[in-house]
Amino acid sequence: MKKPEFWKTRLKGDKIQDKKRGNMIRSIVKFTFGIIVGAIIGSVTASLLTPKSGEKIREDIRNGFDEIRLDYEIGKQKKREELEADLKQRCGE
Repeated sequence: MKKPEFWKTRLKGDKIQDKKRGNMIRSIVKFTFGIIVGAIIGSVTASLLTPKSGEKIREDIRNGFDEIRLDYEIGKQKKREELEADLKQRCGE
């Protein structure tokens, strides 16, 4: 049985759409990679050109990570309390 002509056209259109979608995904990946590489290069450049000593920079980085870790722990605890309260309410306790 011979397939109708519109079927061939539709298949060809789908292949074109798949190719466009693949190109868009590659573009997004390249852009994201560029952002990451740019951020790394910028941070290294800033570290090398800053007037602070190496020890002071390491201390600042350590403090920054400690603050991020503390914020994460606080946020995690708050979310846990919210979820426990929601569960108790749903279970009727």
